[in-house]
Amino acid sequence: MLAESYVGRYTTILVFSAIYAIGCGLTAVAASPAIESIPLFMLGILVLTAPGTGGVKPNIGTFGADQFDPQGEESQKRKEAFFMYLYVTMSVGAVIAFGFLANVATAGLPPRIPKEDGFFFAYIIMAVLMALALILFAVGTPFYRKESFQKNTEPVLMPAMRRLLGGRRTAWGKVALLGWALLPALIVLSVLQVFYPSRTLTIVSLLADLICIGCLCTAHYNNSWLGEPDSVTRCLDVVPKIIVGNVTFNVLYNTMFSLFYSQACQMDTRLAGGLQLSGAFFNLGDAFAVIIFTPLLERLIVPFAERKLGRKVSSNMKVLTGISVAIASQLTAAGLEYSRRSAEVLSIPSNCAPLASDGQHVRMSAMSAFWMVLPYAMVGIGEALVNPVLWHVAYTADPSMKSLMQAFCQFAMGGLPNAISAALTQATKSWTPNNLNNGNLPMVYFVNAAFCLAGCAVYVFVTRSSDSKEGKEWCAAEDSTSEAGEYSEMLRERLPAVHGVLVQHRTLVLILHHDLQALHRVWDVLLGVMSEMEARVAGISTGAWHDPHNNGTYSQQEQGAAELAFQRITGNKKYTDKLKFTFEDAPAGTCNIQGCSESQVFSVADFSTNYCNLRMLYCGSHEGCKPVKKDFAITETSVSPSLGASKNPADCLKTMTMSQHFLSVQAQSQCPPSGFETVKDFDLDSFISKRWYIQQQMETKYLPKSQNRCVYAEYKLEPKQTLLGYDVAVHNHAEEVAPPHTVHDSGSKICAKVVDKARGKLEVAPCFLPSALAGPYWVVDYDEGAGYALISGGAPTVPATEGCKTGSGTNDSGLWIFTREQKRDEALVQKVRAIAAQKGFDLSVLNDVDQSDCGSMAQVVV
Repeated sequence: MLAESYVGRYTTILVFSAIYAIGCGLTAVAASPAIESIPLFMLGILVLTAPGTGGVKPNIGTFGADQFDPQGEESQKRKEAFFMYLYVTMSVGAVIAFGFLANVATAGLPPRIPKEDGFFFAYIIMAVLMALALILFAVGTPFYRKESFQKNTEPVLMPAMRRLLGGRRTAWGKVALLGWALLPALIVLSVLQVFYPSRTLTIVSLLADLICIGCLCTAHYNNSWLGEPDSVTRCLDVVPKIIVGNVTFNVLYNTMFSLFYSQACQMDTRLAGGLQLSGAFFNLGDAFAVIIFTPLLERLIVPFAERKLGRKVSSNMKVLTGISVAIASQLTAAGLEYSRRSAEVLSIPSNCAPLASDGQHVRMSAMSAFWMVLPYAMVGIGEALVNPVLWHVAYTADPSMKSLMQAFCQFAMGGLPNAISAALTQATKSWTPNNLNNGNLPMVYFVNAAFCLAGCAVYVFVTRSSDSKEGKEWCAAEDSTSEAGEYSEMLRERLPAVHGVLVQHRTLVLILHHDLQALHRVWDVLLGVMSEMEARVAGISTGAWHDPHNNGTYSQQEQGAAELAFQRITGNKKYTDKLKFTFEDAPAGTCNIQGCSESQVFSVADFSTNYCNLRMLYCGSHEGCKPVKKDFAITETSVSPSLGASKNPADCLKTMTMSQHFLSVQAQSQCPPSGFETVKDFDLDSFISKRWYIQQQMETKYLPKSQNRCVYAEYKLEPKQTLLGYDVAVHNHAEEVAPPHTVHDSGSKICAKVVDKARGKLEVAPCFLPSALAGPYWVVDYDEGAGYALISGGAPTVPATEGCKTGSGTNDSGLWIFTREQKRDEALVQKVRAIAAQKGFDLSVLNDVDQSDCGSMAQVVV
């Protein structure tokens, strides 16, 4: 707070560095054998050193990063590297602390420093080093950029609090306020656990921690409820990313001081002369890994990865990689524990192991403790990829709240993961007795790994709508020696910044050579191509054109003299991609186009979507596309997809295709389509064995669009055919989309009659009607292994713009996509839609069904 006020970062660092140094000095005095004062020790540690740390750590990084001129070349890259090397210097300090001071504190430095003076000497050294650092910081004052001394003339924290309080009347506002209110409660609980350790406090702390994390991540996943974006919302945008990234990684990080330590202490910690090392000594593996691998990562590994990927390595990629390496450290430690347990147990007690029942320390195993350097080092590599990266994310949130966000990031690194670590320790206590030979330590590592794998999934989810400003451009190819690299540089200058999205897949199409024989002048050609693209986009609303890839919706975003920008929303209305075209003069009768498309959410693969986004606006009739004004002949000279993206032209027309199949259907005016068939060799018993969830359905008289929520269907074979001729009992369930989500449940009122069992043809009606009045229910396609079914209310006999459809009344109406799993699998839904397209159905009749949060909010049953 002080750093973000009239005091400023520079003064805050000076004052709190002095407080830290004084605190270390008082602690040293309190630890002196001649005094040994616990109150003085607490004064030094809790009242002075702890606040000193809180005043220095969030500000030293931001102040250091501010020394780079923001207008300079590669400023952001240098600032990101600064945070990594700042972490290196902290690791050098850790080497001194663990390699020297820890041993001095516990064993002294005979014969000069007796053992009883060890703690006094260690704290004195820390006080002197901190004082020296303070002096060096002050001496460097004339060399600091004058901009880094700037102070906020307006308060920062109070406007942020008022902004949050302003949203208290909204549901998300209440959730957010609960999360923020729990932060000081967590601090109090942490202090209480130090003085009054108990299982109850551990559980309470865990619950408060999880509720706090859940509230802050869900409330700030999307901050639109706070109104127009500003400095406050920009900071809140990165809160979920900072929390989940830090918590997930640091749960593993904490194992270095508990599980790794205990494991090392039951291994052979002796040096050649018989001197036993402390288990904490092997923590040096972590520090040295940070020191060694940070330069390698920054100078060699990351640039190599960027060259191979053809794009910038994002902060999310680094964080996920770091967590993955830390998970591997747990598996490595588990493997080492299996080896340790199979080794001989020596008769030598380990000085750092717990006391056994005989009053001596637990005996060490005949396996060198230096093997533990491996998992320690792997955690260190993960640190270099996670902690400084998230510091940089916090730094770039908003200039006016750098230190405040750094402080929050530091708390998320330590305070939030500790409650979870404590709870995991409590839950797995029986696996980690004082003598690890009687426990099951590898299972604890596996539990940690599983927890953090789940954390990775949550991290991917919460970062789907967040961007750490590392990629303000849509395209990120770095190779300026190639046409792709040159075009990416051009896009950096021309494309507007994209805020609030995580760019994942990119496809860059270069020099698309368009030949329009009917046009002669170069400028006319260029305008003709641009006009055709605009006509296709405008034709979506008028029916003159539709997206033949997956029936997406394009909208024009901007237009320049030789530029066009579009946004495309996929046919299922779930995903948004952004496109940019630039046009260049070429020999008479031709023009050159360069285009870039990039998705705005995270996905593993894009199945050529970004490529097709572009291609559908310039492809000609000979590729199966339908022009609106002018036809094109094209030559693609370069297509550069990012990792996970693909560039198969066949993908563009096979999903929900119209250009070939539907055009022929319309030309023939034939509905149902020639050769239309239902499923063959239908297995009714398998089909009705489990519940089906509807992911998309056509609106009919008995299925209004307003009931497209939590829709499912169940079937049960009757013991024998009913008096009115029915074979199957049908149970349908749907809910109103609008709150309070009124339930429409058929109960036992619907029945079905099997007409052609082998071809999946049934008829459905209310059970009280004769089966002769039932309407068709046809299984058009079905795959139990894949978990889907395509259902139609009979043959599609009605001609439509994009194919054929059924009626929309009661009988002979309806089209459904069923899946076995309630959670929507977009790839599976798209696959079934493609099958429906091949069958000749008009896919525009299908509407999405919301299958989220089902069963928790419905209130009225009808």
